[in-house]
Amino acid sequence: MFAEGSQHGTTNSTTEVTVVAAPRPLTRRLVKLVTFYNADASPIEVHLLLAQGATRRQIRKATLAAGASLELPGRGVFVLTEGQSLVAELTGAPTTQADFTAHFAEAS
Repeated sequence: MFAEGSQHGTTNSTTEVTVVAAPRPLTRRLVKLVTFYNADASPIEVHLLLAQGATRRQIRKATLAAGASLELPGRGVFVLTEGQSLVAELTGAPTTQADFTAHFAEAS
C-alpha cells in the first residue's frame, strides 16, 4: 500500500508541536517536505527534532528572519518508522506563531 498525506499546523513558543506523527505499526512514513514560515516581525529559531519515546535528536536548527521560510529536507526524504515522529520547538518570543506544512507518503 502507498498513500500520500499532509499535515498543517502552527507552532507555539511553550511546548513542542508534532509536525509529522508516527506511522502505524509495520508502516514507514516517507517525509518529502517540511516548511516553516515566520509571519512575525522578529526572528525566531526553529528546532526540528526526531522523537522516539522520550528521546529527541536534533535534525535541524535554523533562525528565520521576519517573513522568511524554511524548507526541509531540501533533497531526499526523512524515513519514519513505528514510534518515530518529527516535532518542532520554537525559541524566541514571537507574537505570531510560525506556520508549518509537511508532505509525506506511507508505505507498508
